[in-house]
Amino acid sequence: TSFGVPKLCYLLKHRGNAMPDALHDKALAVLDKARIALNGHRCTWGYTNIHLLNIAAKLMVADVMDDARMRAIACWDWEEWRNHTARLGMITEYNSPPYTRVQIDALAMILTTDAPEALLREVRAAMRHLITDAVLNYHPGVGMLTGPMSRAYEGNRRTGGNAGIYALLKRVLGTPGAEDEWGLWLGVPVGPEDLLPMGRDLALPRQTSESTPDFSRTNYLDKRFALGSVTGSARLFGHEVPFLLAYKNDTSKRCSIPVMVENRTNSVHGHWSQQHEGNLLTASVWLVETQPAFETQQRNDRRGSLTRLWSGQPGDLNRNADFQPGYRLELGAPDDVDLYTEEGKITPGGQIAEPVLIVRTRSVLAGFRFFGASGTPASLVIDAEEDGEMILHATAEKSGVRVSELETAVFCGMFMRVVDLSEVNDPMQLVREMSDAAIEVDVKDFGWNVRASASNAAWLDVAARTDVPSFYSADGKACTANQWSLSLSS
Repeated sequence: TSFGVPKLCYLLKHRGNAMPDALHDKALAVLDKARIALNGHRCTWGYTNIHLLNIAAKLMVADVMDDARMRAIACWDWEEWRNHTARLGMITEYNSPPYTRVQIDALAMILTTDAPEALLREVRAAMRHLITDAVLNYHPGVGMLTGPMSRAYEGNRRTGGNAGIYALLKRVLGTPGAEDEWGLWLGVPVGPEDLLPMGRDLALPRQTSESTPDFSRTNYLDKRFALGSVTGSARLFGHEVPFLLAYKNDTSKRCSIPVMVENRTNSVHGHWSQQHEGNLLTASVWLVETQPAFETQQRNDRRGSLTRLWSGQPGDLNRNADFQPGYRLELGAPDDVDLYTEEGKITPGGQIAEPVLIVRTRSVLAGFRFFGASGTPASLVIDAEEDGEMILHATAEKSGVRVSELETAVFCGMFMRVVDLSEVNDPMQLVREMSDAAIEVDVKDFGWNVRASASNAAWLDVAARTDVPSFYSADGKACTANQWSLSLSS
């Protein structure tokens, strides 16, 4: 309904007089039902692309059916999204190749409506901010929207030009992008004038960042690669690709190594990171059940839903006894990259006995070293998907810091170093640098303090936090958010 109603409204508004009477009456009857569906769809401001599409659909229904109440509801919805986004300081569904484009498309739909002029001015301004943010993180040499991504499908996190956002960038920047004009909404011109001054005359290298008090994302764009990372609580913001290396590749469309969590169904408490000119240190924290304290509806039904509507997980507690903290890296096909350890070049597949892995792409060397809460090396395994994609699984031990009666925090860290092949073309040199890198992991009151340095580079310092929200506490005991949530149905 969110995607379809605006198109039907557009046809009725601009070509309704060309429709046969029976089709016209049937379309209006559908919209009459759609009003109920749109007002009953409990999509909140945090689900950015659908929330904006619903606002556009309500305004367009209001135009076609002359429904003043529907228009007022849409204006209230817009104010809610605008105000919550301003309070947070960031769009929750950020830097997403498919869904940033849908957001911009939804804003363009609104601009075709008879909404109040003040709202239309705000919408055009919001659209320009979204476009500018995308341009800041677009790497012209790589040909890809780079940086951490709240949401991304396989094709658009592994390659450039494979999403609707590139058709938009082509209009704004004149870049060679997707020829597909999908989603460019009829009647709304978009061009270079929609790029704010901050997005013009950009140079490489540069660093972009977007931040709130509890969450931030950073992207370092060098001449032939970009390295993106997030840091902070993962409770409110998407983090499907929290860390992303994108690199120039003149021989294949493949141009990135996405670093994601192992098993996407596992809820992450937070990612903490620091990077400097191609060096990246990360520390990710998960909460696992200290002991089976509750038997709940949520345990048997992950939705924990009375209505059968999906509204997200109620908390960030992992209750699977087999859970292990770790990362999942999409390395590419064997034709795209070469792999090296202390033993030299390796044939991918199975367990890797060495703690360091080097990936050689067409333009950069990327060194990886993974470790657990005690600083011990993580377990590394490489397997292949049906399409030949090599997947690196890095998992750490499950020991951690007890946070509450219910929750224990567990940890996995990664130290990553990226160098341009024009500077270092010997993978074994980077193997030695990564093997000799100093990595320190110390338990603190707040969680873990992690430090790392390689090749006399500046130390990177990350504080991985285990703070959890609590409803009330006294004498060192608390009712945490996860305890509160599970107790409702215990």
